[in-house]
Amino acid sequence: MEILVIIEEAQLERSSIIYSKLDTKKTLVQFSPEFSLAEGTLGELYQKEGISGIRRLFYENFHWQPDGYVRVKLNELITVVGNIMPEGVEMAEETLLLSDLPMKMSYHLSENDDFAVFHFQRAVLKALAKTIGKKQNLFKVPHYLSLLSKICETNLNNSQFFSLLKGYASLQDVQSTKLIIPVPETYEIQKDESGLSVKMTDSERNIQILENLIKDS
Repeated sequence: MEILVIIEEAQLERSSIIYSKLDTKKTLVQFSPEFSLAEGTLGELYQKEGISGIRRLFYENFHWQPDGYVRVKLNELITVVGNIMPEGVEMAEETLLLSDLPMKMSYHLSENDDFAVFHFQRAVLKALAKTIGKKQNLFKVPHYLSLLSKICETNLNNSQFFSLLKGYASLQDVQSTKLIIPVPETYEIQKDESGLSVKMTDSERNIQILENLIKDS
C-alpha cells in the first residue's frame, strides 16, 4: 500500500509531504516543501495544484501511484495529539511537551541544516500510532479513530487507515527505509532578511537516490 500524507500548514507552500510504502519492507520518504524539480518547489506546486499536483509529479518523475492520501492540518493534528497523549510525546532523548509541538512540528530550518522538524514529525506520528495500537487501549480505539477521522481528509477506508497507523507504529521494529529529501550535501541553507531558505545544489543526486529506492522496493 502506497500512501501520500500531507501535513498542511497555514502557509500552504510550507506543508510537509510524506510518501509511505507499507509492505514487508516499510518505506518512508519525507520531502522538504523547498525541494525543487523542473516544476518548481513541492510547496509551490502543492499551493497551486493541491494533492493532485503532487500525485502527478510523483508519477511523472518516479512512477509512484499512491493508493490513497491523508491530509491533515497541523494545528488540528496537534490538538488531537494533546487529547490522546496529554502527558506529551516520548522521544529517545526527551519528552516533547504539548506546548512544544507547534514550534517543533511546524516546517522550519536551522543553520546546521539537519531538517530536525522531520524527525519530530516522524516521532509524533509514530508515538500517536503506537498509543492507539496498545492492547490496553483496545476499547479506546473507536474513540481515537473518531477523533482522527474528524480532522483527516482521506480516500482510505477504515481498514486501510488502520493499516497506515500500524505501519507508522512499526517503523523502528521492522526493516525499514527512512529518507529525508533533499539529502545532505545536495543543498545549502541561505540566510537573508526574510530568514532561512533552501537552495538546491544537486537535485539530480536526489532523483537518483529515489530511482534506486524504487528499484530496490
